[in-house]
Amino acid sequence: MRGDLLDVVLLVAALLFGLSGYRQGFVVGVLSFVGFLGGGVLGARVAPQVAAISAFQGVPRTLVALVVVFAAATLGQVLATLVGGALRKRLTWRPARQVDALAGAAISVVSLLLVTWLVGRAVADSPYQTLSSQVQRSVVIAAVDSVVPDSGRRLFTSLRNLVDERGFPQVFQDLRRPDLTMVAPPDPALAASPVVTKVRPSVLKITGEARECGKRIEGSGFVYAPERVMTNAHVVAGVAEPMVEVGNRQLPARVVVFDPGRDVAVLAVPGLTRPALAFNTQTATSGAGAVVVGYPQDGPFRPNAARINREQSAVGKDIYGQRTVTRQIYALRGLVQQGNSGGPLIDLQGRVYGVVFAAAADDDTVGYALTAQEVAGQAAAGRTATARVSTRTCD
Repeated sequence: MRGDLLDVVLLVAALLFGLSGYRQGFVVGVLSFVGFLGGGVLGARVAPQVAAISAFQGVPRTLVALVVVFAAATLGQVLATLVGGALRKRLTWRPARQVDALAGAAISVVSLLLVTWLVGRAVADSPYQTLSSQVQRSVVIAAVDSVVPDSGRRLFTSLRNLVDERGFPQVFQDLRRPDLTMVAPPDPALAASPVVTKVRPSVLKITGEARECGKRIEGSGFVYAPERVMTNAHVVAGVAEPMVEVGNRQLPARVVVFDPGRDVAVLAVPGLTRPALAFNTQTATSGAGAVVVGYPQDGPFRPNAARINREQSAVGKDIYGQRTVTRQIYALRGLVQQGNSGGPLIDLQGRVYGVVFAAAADDDTVGYALTAQEVAGQAAAGRTATARVSTRTCD
């Protein structure tokens, strides 16, 4: 049995909520549920604005988000419960009160499970590995997740985007990532190999301001054609004027390709003279050595040795958590951190195996890169595209 501590807590809580709901009745219960869920959704909407207030600078955004959401949900529940209590006093027919009590127990349990699922989906991809792994192993949350329609999934998107401070998109639609074949640890010597020195001039840091979200973004990218840099769409989402750092200079760029489904963007950078990297479109073998290069955690250039686990199709969500997409990716063993997004996964000849775009929520030594074949269409379009395109809103 895969059940663990979280499932035990949820089952006990469900029993207590059921008893409480039986005492409250359906009228109070349904209004309490609507108030709690409605307050929670409203809280998720305003949490980004609250987190951006200067008084909360330095406080983890995850903590601010959860406090705002639960405070709003609790307030909504209290107000709705008062209304429900007043209405229930008018229900005097005994059989009707019995039905009301049983239905109240049911709606209380359902409300608990739905709110748990809402928060669970949000933190499943959070950087807090103990919490995220508990959610991903939960049998109860997985059961709820299997019956929630796509329309309901959109409710958790804004909360997830705020809680997930790493900025990675959702790689897999299911809560649990697929098991991977074990490969040997990467060879640390690869990080200091001559090929890293060879590609370094072509790997650049990308920065910008997503004003709508009130946050600064940073990520990595690489030159693949004259005056063209490829990166992830989630790196430049909502950014009107991205900048590319070239040595001690910052060059203005414009986004000419923006694909939130594949999570690919191409930047035109006038005046950029760095050499272009070539793509390796052959499928990498399991166990092949590679290097993740980029600017993790908004720091300096840093290479990390990696090893290809396997190529696979990943059914997940676009960068906005709305549309289901299928991507061809490499799962890899190697350290991938925030800031590596958009950087290249290079082979031992300095060619691009793929574009790094995510890491596993519960293990930052498991990363994911879009294959060279997956991004080939966007690369071709970006070579000749010159017009600025919309980067929509923050992911």
